[in-house]
Amino acid sequence: MTKLTIEGGSSRKLRRLGVVSSKAGGALRNMRPAMKQVSVFLDAWVQQNFKTEGGKVGGWDPFKAGGRYVKGVLDTSAKLLQSTGTLRGSYRAFATSNNAGIGSDLPYAKVHEDGLGVPARRMLPEGPDVMPEVRDILASYVEDNITDELEKAFKR
Repeated sequence: MTKLTIEGGSSRKLRRLGVVSSKAGGALRNMRPAMKQVSVFLDAWVQQNFKTEGGKVGGWDPFKAGGRYVKGVLDTSAKLLQSTGTLRGSYRAFATSNNAGIGSDLPYAKVHEDGLGVPARRMLPEGPDVMPEVRDILASYVEDNITDELEKAFKR
């Protein structure tokens, strides 16, 4: 026969567990704090990708002319996709209670991302580029908000 016996002292811990599990359930239903961290990470990823001219994705194809013409002079130190900074600055991270992401509303962002008439220069991460870090962020949130609380409930 399998049996579970709860002694008087444990009932307080079970009541505490009920309170804690209610808090934990709330934390799981609203993952916004974790998703906010994910969105900050995605923004940093995109900004670093711009800074390194596609270094996060294997590098962008260089200028065909070796630089950008500025007032009739070839500027060989010019950065790809960053003459004014408008495109780079247009990427906005977002987070809700159950998702996070980053994107740009500029029509030409997609043109450059997908290479529609211009060389494709990937600015956004794909799943495998970021999933290990995203999983770590989410696991840390679960650990901090759920596992620790459950352990505390049984230590009291």
